[in-house]
Amino acid sequence: MKHSLHVLIRVGSHPGPVRVEAEGCLTAASATDLIRIIDHGARLDGCSRVWVDLFSLDHMDLSGVAALKDHARRHQAVAPHLPRLEIFAPTMPRPCDAAVCVHPFAGTDFSVAAVTR
Repeated sequence: MKHSLHVLIRVGSHPGPVRVEAEGCLTAASATDLIRIIDHGARLDGCSRVWVDLFSLDHMDLSGVAALKDHARRHQAVAPHLPRLEIFAPTMPRPCDAAVCVHPFAGTDFSVAAVTR
């Protein structure tokens, strides 16, 4: 499984919260990209708060969640006039369960790779 993060931003036609839903894999490295997306959502006109939903992640490192929560705390301390960031995450990490099986003939024309979930 490729460690990739997919993000869906839900915005209503009326002023209110912006909901950011993350799927895929959240690590400390991908948290940086998610923070950038969250900050864009917070700048939308009429945004009162940003809800970050991490419950659809397949793989969640606690270091990634910690980076998001640290950013939310700093964001609120530095810019209390901006929309509040709220992180909703499972309490337990979700380890990556991808197993890559490579056929014994790897590297030949008979190579077979399978990713299981």
